[in-house]
Amino acid sequence: MTLILRLLILYIRTAFSKTYADIHARHRMNFRVWITDHDMFQHMTNTRYFAITDIVLMNWMIETGLWRGLRKQDWTPMVVFKDGSYLRSLRFPERYRVETQLVGWSGPYIVWRHEFWNRKNVLAAVTNTVGRVVAADGNHPSADGVIERLKMSVAPSPDMPAVYQARIRQLEIERKQPENASKTGSEP
Repeated sequence: MTLILRLLILYIRTAFSKTYADIHARHRMNFRVWITDHDMFQHMTNTRYFAITDIVLMNWMIETGLWRGLRKQDWTPMVVFKDGSYLRSLRFPERYRVETQLVGWSGPYIVWRHEFWNRKNVLAAVTNTVGRVVAADGNHPSADGVIERLKMSVAPSPDMPAVYQARIRQLEIERKQPENASKTGSEP
């Protein structure tokens, strides 16, 4: 219920915006740890970081105009990978902010980094999201094509650090494994 409420607040805040933010700029959202965000260890549960990341990513897509552009093309964004590092605990009723930065894009993949900062301006966690766009026909348009078609940036992708490039290569290998398994008759 708390995530639905947070998402509703996001939609109300951004529904009537006519201006769009730069996709290369750092985007910020403020939150407070709710008691329902806690796990049995009395701090924000690991899964909540990923749920908050979903809300922050929706905010990024709405604020940059990506969401509206995707819907007009009948394209759907899809998260294909997330990971995170937890550095400090966030506890009820602590305030924190999440800063989202577009890392870059390669092939069909778009990569974001999300930093969770506590009220003392200390980094509490870092999560990464890799996504891609799925067209109505099931194809995956290239990220360059999506960004160009939606007129979101004239600049090429920023250089991605090697760790993100390696993750994208691993995703490509994993995507091909079920095809290989079905051809040989073995289980995935």
